[in-house]
Amino acid sequence: MDILGNFVGYRKAYEGKGYAGLYLLRYSSDQKENYNYASHELIYSKLSQPLTVGTVYHVRFYLSLADSSFIKSDSIYVSFSTKTVFNKYYQLIEPDFYKGIKIPNQHQWELFELDITATEPFIYCYIGLPRKALTRKKYHSIIENGLQRGKFLRKQILLAYYFIDNVSLTEQK
Repeated sequence: MDILGNFVGYRKAYEGKGYAGLYLLRYSSDQKENYNYASHELIYSKLSQPLTVGTVYHVRFYLSLADSSFIKSDSIYVSFSTKTVFNKYYQLIEPDFYKGIKIPNQHQWELFELDITATEPFIYCYIGLPRKALTRKKYHSIIENGLQRGKFLRKQILLAYYFIDNVSLTEQK
């Protein structure tokens, strides 16, 4: 059975019976909320073995913007680290390596690919938006159209929610 409906709408899995979801941007106009204006999520996994230094790896995944998203992200990042990038309070710290990919924000599945050369024996891979230094001005410029639409519809929380499927990391020969 596919995952068909969820809290952000409908999406048939690109392949198989499931997918993951994450919000790359989240905006709340509720001043009482404790969330940062630029909050976001990421997905991460410990690799089955460390990457080999100097080796080129190919990262590939499918991404789709949820139909109910009022705002869009301008990019998604693939990051690698030799240790977990969360401190004991689950706050994000900078990964050892990351590379951004510009995303066109389609509501259907779209393939994203990039090559990276391992500069360290990385053991964690993260996909998301690790932008610690995102200014309020830059954040508002990314989501400007969604903010206007959200205000018109009296939405207090706006999400740039994406589905992700078929993530792979392979060594290039």
